[in-house]
Amino acid sequence: METDEMPWIASGYGFDITAEYFQTTFSIFSDLMARPLMSYNHRGPDEGGNDVLPDLAASDPVVSEDGLQYTFTLRENVMWQPPLDRPVTSDDVRFAFERLATAKVSADVGSYSFYYTPYVEGMGEFEAGDAEEISGIETPDDQTITFTLKEPVGHFLFALAMPAAAPIPREVGECFLTRPYSYGPFVMSSSAYMIEGSDDLDLSECDNLKGRNAPSGFDFENHLFLDRNPNYDPEVDNLAIRSALPDRFELRINTNSEDSYAKLERGELEHIHSDIPPAVLSKYQTNESLTPFLYIEPDDAVWYLTMTLTEPPFDDVHVRKAVNYILDREGLIRVIGGAVTGVPAAHIFPETVLPIPDYDPYGVNTTPEGNLEAAMEEMAQSKYDTDADGLCDAPICAGPNGRGLRLVTRTTDPFPKMTPIIQASLEKIGLEIREVAVESFYGVAGIPANTVPITAGAGWGKDWADPMTFILPLFLGDSIAAEGNVALSLVGLTEDRAGEIGANYPAEGVLSIDDKFDECFALLGDARTDCWVELDKFLTEEVVPWAPWRWSTANHIAGPALTNYAWDSFPSWVSYAHVGVDTGKQV
Repeated sequence: METDEMPWIASGYGFDITAEYFQTTFSIFSDLMARPLMSYNHRGPDEGGNDVLPDLAASDPVVSEDGLQYTFTLRENVMWQPPLDRPVTSDDVRFAFERLATAKVSADVGSYSFYYTPYVEGMGEFEAGDAEEISGIETPDDQTITFTLKEPVGHFLFALAMPAAAPIPREVGECFLTRPYSYGPFVMSSSAYMIEGSDDLDLSECDNLKGRNAPSGFDFENHLFLDRNPNYDPEVDNLAIRSALPDRFELRINTNSEDSYAKLERGELEHIHSDIPPAVLSKYQTNESLTPFLYIEPDDAVWYLTMTLTEPPFDDVHVRKAVNYILDREGLIRVIGGAVTGVPAAHIFPETVLPIPDYDPYGVNTTPEGNLEAAMEEMAQSKYDTDADGLCDAPICAGPNGRGLRLVTRTTDPFPKMTPIIQASLEKIGLEIREVAVESFYGVAGIPANTVPITAGAGWGKDWADPMTFILPLFLGDSIAAEGNVALSLVGLTEDRAGEIGANYPAEGVLSIDDKFDECFALLGDARTDCWVELDKFLTEEVVPWAPWRWSTANHIAGPALTNYAWDSFPSWVSYAHVGVDTGKQV
């Protein structure tokens, strides 16, 4: 199977399985290269795609009555690729967690240890360098692993299905504890596909695993080629999880999306891993011969304007509510491709993740183009509307020196097309907006010391089908970082933390949802869902950190040779685990 990609291999994570955090790499690892204890069937939500299943584990875990211990038995004879040529063991899983909690790895390439360290007994001590082992992970034999938690964790099985929780062979992974940014080309496969040429690696010394010896299938700036792992045996697999049909995957980097889609239409490619340019999307919508190759799928993601709770005039909740009333969501969706790209967002969490029937506090479903009367009524209650006429008229409403409030957005299509609609919407309530388009969105907006008041480049998708994967990184005080911060609205910021990272801190303080999150986190089942619903409503109506404008769909175009099409709910992408290729239709 051949596909063009955007430049994901050269990302800051370097294809490191411990740290990668993109749809593309989630697809490659989870569908093709890695077998965590738990995984998904890599199909759509209506086909159970959000339900976790045993993968490396032979069955569901044995869970203690108090919910604190999870014991897994591994499938026998799951083999590492050559040249390892040995079974995957419980120690390989244990080492993956040790690497997650290695401070040097987190510092150099990052990791999402935050999903595990607070809850697995002893993981925090290991990360701090105060323990040589993680006391909460026991491996009494090669086939058994037990996790001991500090408290019941409703999402633990979902967390174990993340690629970072997949096994890593200690004899290879230990070579990349002090230089983790170099690990990508040498990731070993425990699943159906491996990097071309990696079977010829000399694993006898770490010095052999350096860039000059990278396997032929891996090029940071050009391609990733995957061959079938000869040690993969479908007899010891959960075949509901992966079909493993193609013999080979060829993924090439091409930053020219128009060129890629021209190749796709000619049959030179089976898939493209990038956003579809609006002109291409329109073509596939209107050309009857091409329409069968366009797929519209649930994306489980929300796109939003962020408003920073520490920056005037957005430190006033009435201003933030007025923006929610006035924003022309319909216009924004129209310029990025129309209804095929999604629907106006009425509240924080996507309806596909947390359905709240008939909940629409800003009348988005009835006035998607914006409600001027309601917006002006809200603005009239703001301290920045000095004469209560519904218009923001304090000097800051026009930005510093009257040049407009900085709207940080992306340089890439379609974001520049959105700015005039945002400007026209907010101007109706007295807010003057000045566009600042940047190549590195979070490199600018994600530095709180830059005091960015409003942004238009943010979107977030689930890690798994639970609102906590939105709340934890985006709305908790402990998640606010000095650089690369994704919690752009600074909900939960404390005065001490503001001083540490150079952020402003208003005299009246900043709202926090940390306590409410803790209440929901401890719950299971319907009680957990009900708690998330109330938290969504609190965020949407009381905190108001965003103006969510789109719950997106994922649009994908397949080449004529792609067969056995399936949608993968986990990364919200085409299911590489199940697709096939009709070689007779390849060009």
